[in-house]
Amino acid sequence: MNDPMFPFPIGSTVMSTVSSAKNVVRSYIWAKPGDSASMVVGRLDDDGEPYPIGFVVPPDEFDSWMMVDGKVEIQVRFIDIYDDIDHVHTEKIYVRPLAEDDDLDEWAFDEIFPHTGDGNASGKHAGYFAEIIDCTEDLGLVGAEFEWGA
Repeated sequence: MNDPMFPFPIGSTVMSTVSSAKNVVRSYIWAKPGDSASMVVGRLDDDGEPYPIGFVVPPDEFDSWMMVDGKVEIQVRFIDIYDDIDHVHTEKIYVRPLAEDDDLDEWAFDEIFPHTGDGNASGKHAGYFAEIIDCTEDLGLVGAEFEWGA
């Protein structure tokens, strides 16, 4: 976040980290003078058109939102292993597109690794595996596999 008071530009596409629905930032409002600004967002439909109503995101929830403008949606199958017990989950995540001069493993560490884990690794031997199972923007990434800490 650049400016903690206005972390996302008006008109940018954002998504909550707890929901895969895309939204557009409409404005920032103050409940009363001296308060921190809340963000007003509107949900986007599947065609990217905004619904006519919006909702307010309080400033203490800004950290659970991310901007997805310029990002690519990929679907990843994660296997997090703690003390030889597999924890498998699939997620759609938004990542920076892979550039021509990017090292694939470094890109994956920066863009995919932060989505591994479920908080159960404390004090345990852990390994993290990820496989890209869908990417409509770059079909060459489909099937790419990564591992960390194994």
